[in-house]
Amino acid sequence: MIRKFDLIFSTLLIPLDYLMLVLAGIFVYYLRFSALIALRPVIYVIPLSRYFIVVLIITFLWLFIFALAGLYNLKEKRHFSKEFSQIFLACSVGVMLIILIIFFRGEYFSSRFIILAGWLMSIIFVSLGRILIHLLELFYYNQGKGLEPILIFGSGKMAKEFTNYIQNNPGVGYKVLGIANSIDELIKNWSNKAYQINSIIQTEPNLNRDDVLKLIEGTTTDSLNQLQEDINFFLEDI
Repeated sequence: MIRKFDLIFSTLLIPLDYLMLVLAGIFVYYLRFSALIALRPVIYVIPLSRYFIVVLIITFLWLFIFALAGLYNLKEKRHFSKEFSQIFLACSVGVMLIILIIFFRGEYFSSRFIILAGWLMSIIFVSLGRILIHLLELFYYNQGKGLEPILIFGSGKMAKEFTNYIQNNPGVGYKVLGIANSIDELIKNWSNKAYQINSIIQTEPNLNRDDVLKLIEGTTTDSLNQLQEDINFFLEDI
């Protein structure tokens, strides 16, 4: 189940990425044709109006590359470490496509600096935008808003420690609804409240194979109120 909170922030990412890419392009133009002109004289100055239009078009196309790289995936919880690798990949692919287009069109582009700096600045600017979004999410998490409701499955020390950690660190983005010690308890206590659960975290290291299969199978049976349709069910080994 895609939560409204996640949908809002994921929707904000598209215009934010677009804005940061455009700003990166403008910053590179300023570097090449103003700040660094004393270090490397400019042979041909690209008109800002023409340059700006090209940046707008390229940035729009880059958003499709970002989408293909998984940067707008609503099914996974965002982590900056993973996002950064996706940003690096998407920006690198975008720059390579620009180089290939220039090459196959047989055009001469005098400023290699703009290409290289554009690649680096796009990674930095988009990453800064993503960090801003994560900080905003963290602010709401610490206020107790937008937390993902989860159920802990397990009966050992690890389940208790994990529960305490989640409860004492709202910044991780989770809210523990309860703990189920067994499959039977899970079915008995939560079959009528499955709609409240967004994820089930499996913390039992010694859970036997049959119980694992039952836990997974529970997502497709009426015993858990058809969890497969009502919630986004995750089985994670801690």
